[in-house]
Amino acid sequence: MDIREVPDPRIGQFWTNYADLLKRFHVPPKAIPWYRRHVEGFMSDHPEVRLRSHTAETVEYWLERIGRQPNINAWQYRQKVDALRLLFGHFLRRPWSSGFDWDRWLNGMRALESDHATIARTYEMIDKAVEDPKNHLAKAYPDLYRRFLVAIRLPDYSTNTEKSYLGWINRYLRFHNNRHPCDCNEPEVASFLEHLTLQRKVAGATQSQALNALVFFYAHVLERPLDKIGPFKRSKKPRRIPTVLSAREINSLFMQLTGVNRLIMHLMYGTGMRVMECVRQGTPLAIPVSCQPGCTGSP
Repeated sequence: MDIREVPDPRIGQFWTNYADLLKRFHVPPKAIPWYRRHVEGFMSDHPEVRLRSHTAETVEYWLERIGRQPNINAWQYRQKVDALRLLFGHFLRRPWSSGFDWDRWLNGMRALESDHATIARTYEMIDKAVEDPKNHLAKAYPDLYRRFLVAIRLPDYSTNTEKSYLGWINRYLRFHNNRHPCDCNEPEVASFLEHLTLQRKVAGATQSQALNALVFFYAHVLERPLDKIGPFKRSKKPRRIPTVLSAREINSLFMQLTGVNRLIMHLMYGTGMRVMECVRQGTPLAIPVSCQPGCTGSP
């Protein structure tokens, strides 16, 4: 059935169902409209072909053609590949998709630009990570590690998030004696989370971070989204309330700085940039008006 030939309500339902699938695989909400645009671009390039009639050859030819475009960024290309992978492999469930080498297309594009605003990493890091004895995922399951890198380096994931998620995945593997992750399911995830509470005495936010890392790993890397994990002991440590400087204290701090350090502090305070996002900028940015010397209020 070609969705372009059915009434509008059914077309709308198609996109609603596709968006629901993306949410199940934890695609960031602001990326969902872009996934739809990638699919629509694929459809517009094949106006006479019904979606369910596409084969591995037509998808491969389209990806080759798109990959030759000089103005496409690496992360954009991988997002297009991922949109089609979820469409044909998990939404339409086409038989040929299970044998399609999606990993090759996801990895085949050039390395991400070193100055990419949200990533700033290259794939040369893979070989070094595989040699790292502390990286259990890379050492025991290098293919899964590469798939993890592809998934985490799509937009909206920072360098710190990658390191944090990888750390929790490695702890999870060690806890279960390096069993293959596909052999571990919701009960194993629950037992690990309880271990963090009962034995490690971690805070609730730390336990939640570990859960987010494993949810991401199962959905994006193993492509087996976790179902209901079931009851497990949650941390009850009280949350720490951060100390916030007053406007006067902030202004006094700014007055003690000069040059580049002053510019960096103004940018971070005025825009909410992370430290690494700020220092990686290749060219100076204008200081927001709200952060000019003498500012006594929040931006």
